[in-house]
Formats: sequence, structure tokens, C-alpha cells
Amino acid sequence: MVALYFLVNTYKQWCINQRKNYINQQFVARLSFRYIITVLYLLGGGTMFGQTLNNVYPQITNIRAALAFDSSYYYVSGINNLDASRLDYLKIDKSGNVISNLRLQYNDSLFFMINSHNGLLNQRSKLVSVFTNYIPGSIDSAFILINIIDKGDFKLDTSIRFSAQGFKYTEAFSADWSKDSSLLITGAVRTYDIPYKQELLLAKFDNDFNLIWQTTVPGNSSSQPLGPIGGDIVVSNNGAILVTGAPYYHAAKQMTFSARFGPSGGLQYYREYFHPLGSSGMHCVDNGDGTYQYVMNSWTNSSGSHNQLHVGIMDTNGNLMSRDTIGQSNRAQFAVELIKTSDGNYYTSGSSFFGTFYCFGAKFSSIGDSLWYRGYRYQDTFDLHFPESFFETQDSGILHLSTFGDYYNPDSIPTLFTWLYKTDRYGCLIDDCHIGLKEHSSFNWDIYPNPSSGALKISISSPCTVKIYSSNSQELIKKSFYSAGNYTINLDKSTKGMYNVVCVFQDQIFTKQILIF
Repeated sequence: MVALYFLVNTYKQWCINQRKNYINQQFVARLSFRYIITVLYLLGGGTMFGQTLNNVYPQITNIRAALAFDSSYYYVSGINNLDASRLDYLKIDKSGNVISNLRLQYNDSLFFMINSHNGLLNQRSKLVSVFTNYIPGSIDSAFILINIIDKGDFKLDTSIRFSAQGFKYTEAFSADWSKDSSLLITGAVRTYDIPYKQELLLAKFDNDFNLIWQTTVPGNSSSQPLGPIGGDIVVSNNGAILVTGAPYYHAAKQMTFSARFGPSGGLQYYREYFHPLGSSGMHCVDNGDGTYQYVMNSWTNSSGSHNQLHVGIMDTNGNLMSRDTIGQSNRAQFAVELIKTSDGNYYTSGSSFFGTFYCFGAKFSSIGDSLWYRGYRYQDTFDLHFPESFFETQDSGILHLSTFGDYYNPDSIPTLFTWLYKTDRYGCLIDDCHIGLKEHSSFNWDIYPNPSSGALKISISSPCTVKIYSSNSQELIKKSFYSAGNYTINLDKSTKGMYNVVCVFQDQIFTKQILIF
């Protein structure tokens, strides 16, 4: 989930006041792009390597779609973009055909789904759908509804209402299963004593959806409006629960936080991270050793109109141990999720905009080196393009659930369509493509002699950055060369052994191994 959580309240209030007319409010829709998503009409699964997909489905138009799947079907849910009190569910086979649909109309309520990449969860023969119910005209009244859907008959089985104990306002932004298959929900609660002051919420439910425990965290600043909003959940193998998000989203200087809890809900740490120019949310992947790989949205200019993606390692106490920057300059880029791919690298995707919109996909290594960065558009340059969810397919490609807003040259209203595109493992939308990247066949480099006593010669055909790592991935040397030529790097004092040399050229990396004797 992009972590632009300050847009959530703006969008919610706007929905309350403009729910029947908002499709014509194109400026507001653009401003709220993180929370405008259409429902998935899903194709794919188990394709041959190189087979890609790039389709828009105008017949299905929803906001903030959520996805779940099992071995036979894909399931999606979302709020209708013309009627915010209508919740739609679809059951889709692996060929992309809609098998069943379920429509729930709530005439006395306004709905706003939790963040889409995990708002719909499998529970054996059931689907668990978690979302927030806002009561129109009462901004302080909100509660979580948990809908249980029978997958066989595809009908509503049970609906459970949850309000956090001791609070008048309970909001869900993300959900996931714990290691014992109980349900975890994170989001925010609002306190009674301070108007519009919110705290981080983490709640755990048993298999019958009875509350086991709830934990709230007020954040570090009592003077800031609102408070930390849980936006993403990562459950470690030992049962520890990491919640990340973007607190104080009305503050002038944005920040990011992480909070780690034990399996019983005890807070282990709460950390806030301040980038000099501000940041807005982070996503993490558990490395299995107590550390996390992260991607963070951080500003690169004082106006907040440009930012890049900071990636690195977070230790068991929430300290950021390393940080590298990926992404394009002079644009705003916001990641919506982070996954670890089957090749041991990491992939993130989101929306990029500054004058024009496109979806981006970025893959980077465990040491933070950018492998590639690509931009994707379905149609016109000035249309809205935004991915909400993605996952790795069996052939190591990436399937993206996105929205496409035909603003530049719309044929009809509504103009928000489901956009599904599948890339191969190199981020290509069509076979053997290199969309958004230059071909790097003209780049040549060499490092010699190999083996070496430590005095290394490097020959490069274009400007690049060279890094040398020890066998345990410790960075020993990093040098940038600004023109083609021959250069010397001295490793005379290094311990004998094998070293990895990484040459970073534009958005590609090249690696060699050298032996020091």
C-alpha cells in the first residue's frame, strides 16, 4: 500500500459528500489515486515463460479491489465506484471467466475498504472479507465488519461487527493470518479525550472471529493531529508481528514507523523514522533471521513533489542498518507492497507521477542494487495508471492488479477500468522487451588480473559504479567512475579469499568474482 495515508481522510469525506457524482471530479480522483482501484478480472496462473498479459476490462469497475485465490479459483471484492454502499464479490476461474457474483447493498452505510492487497483472505471453504463501515454524518463513528463468504455457494454466511474496546472509532487498513491461523487486523482507533487523535490498532481474533486481544499504540507525539495508522502486516516464522505505516499524515513533515509485537500482542518496539525532507510509509519482508528487508517512500525535494524509494535492512530492534536509493529522479514514486521473489531478489511496484502517470516495477538485490526499473502505461500519457496488488506467478513473472483511468480521451463514464498486466521475470510486458530501459549490450567491462594479489585493474566502456563485497556480503569498496577508461582499485590489505565485484550501469548490474591470494 502506498503509504499516502493523509489522503485517506480527504477521500473518505469527499465520498460522503459526493458519492453519486465523484466520477466527474477528475481532479479529486487524481489526488486520491492511491485509494481509487478497480476490481480484478483475473486471467493467468501457471503460464509458459515469456507469455505476458496486458488487458483492460471496462465491464468491472470497483474501488479498492481485494484478491484471494485457491487452487481452483480467484476471488475478488471491492466497493462499486458509483455507489459506495455497494460491495461486490466475484468468483473467477483460472481462464478468466466469472463463475459467480455476490452483491451486498448497505443502504444505511458508507463503505471504505481496507488496503487492497490483503482485504480478502482464504479460510478453507470460506472467504474472510474485512473492511471499515463509516456511518454518514458521524465522522467519529466507524467500525470494522468481517464478512464470511461461503465459497461453494458463493453467498454471505456470517457478518461480524467489531469495535475496539474503549474507543468510539475503529478503522481497518490491513489484515493477515497469524502463524496459528487466527486473524490479525491493523488500522487505527480514535480516542475519546482528544478530538481526531488516533492510535495504532492491532487486534487478533480466533477461528470463530471472537476477539483474543487488542493492542493500541499512541505514537511518539501528543501534539500532532491523528496518529500512527497500521498499513501493512508481516508475520515472522517465530510468530512475531511487524506493523508498518505512515503516522501523523496531516503533519507538515511526513514520517514512517514500524511496530513489532510478540505473538501475544505485547509491544516489543515502536520506532519512527524521520527523513530530512519527509517520508510516507514503508513495506517489509521478513528475512527469517529477525531482520527485515524494507522499501520506504522518502521525499527528495522540499515541496514533497519528488521522491525516490529507499531500500535497506532493518534489524530486530527496528534500526535501519543500511539504505540505498532506487527509482527515477524528479518524479513522485510510491510503492504499494514488497515481495521476495523466487530468485532471492526483491520486487516492488507502485505509481509514479509528475505531470504524467505510469506504473513502475522495480527489482533490486539483497544488497540494495537496482536490477531494473520499468514504467508501464496502458494507453495515453496523461491517463491514470496505478497498481494496487501484485504477486509472483509460477513462471517467476509478476501479475499486477491495477486501475486504468481513461481521463485523457474518455469514451464514456465511468472512466475507471480494471487493468491486469503480467510481466515476465525481467519486467517485460511483451516477449523479450526492455520497456523503459535502454539496451545495455554496448556496455563492456572487465576486472583483472584474476586471481590477483590485490591490485585490481578495471576497464569500463561507460560511466558506472563499482562495489566490492566480501563473501559475507559486507561492502568493502564503492567507487563511481564518471567516464570510460581504465582504473585501479587496491585490495592489498584485504584478507585472502573470494570477493564479489558488482558493476552498476544505469539500471542494470553486472557481477564477477575475483580471488585474492
